[in-house]
Amino acid sequence: MLNINFKTSQTLIELIISLGIAFIATSGILSLGISLLGSTGITSQKVMALNLTREGIEIVRAIRDSNRLNPASLWPYGLENGNWVVSYSSTSLQIPATSSNLEDCANCFLCQDGNGFLTPCFNENTLYKRMVSIEEVTPQEKKIVSEVLWTERGRKHRFSLELRLTNWR
Repeated sequence: MLNINFKTSQTLIELIISLGIAFIATSGILSLGISLLGSTGITSQKVMALNLTREGIEIVRAIRDSNRLNPASLWPYGLENGNWVVSYSSTSLQIPATSSNLEDCANCFLCQDGNGFLTPCFNENTLYKRMVSIEEVTPQEKKIVSEVLWTERGRKHRFSLELRLTNWR
């Protein structure tokens, strides 16, 4: 009779321990899944910001190349020094930034247009801001800096890319 009670209590202890191990393993897997779902949104915002930063560089390069094809144009091919709000639909630098600091720039916001593209706007409720700065390094070289700023969960994030363009005509 004593042996039966001992085996029953041993089985109960084994059951409690195995349930505890299963609970710990399950909660670990669930918390990992939840954190992966949360980080997916953050990653997509970073990818979008990086692409917007690259787009700023490519817009300036396209402006340089389109103006370079004009026989009357001379270096710097429309790339005037300063801080600019750029758009993929323009072949020139038309919109000066309202501030040299991207955080303070009132016209650097990017809004989604009817075609799904992000274009410059004055809406402060948008996620991204972009500014392109052009600076003369030498008479034959320009430094282009494309910068994107966004706020996510109360924290500001920033991407910046730099390109050097030279007069290669």
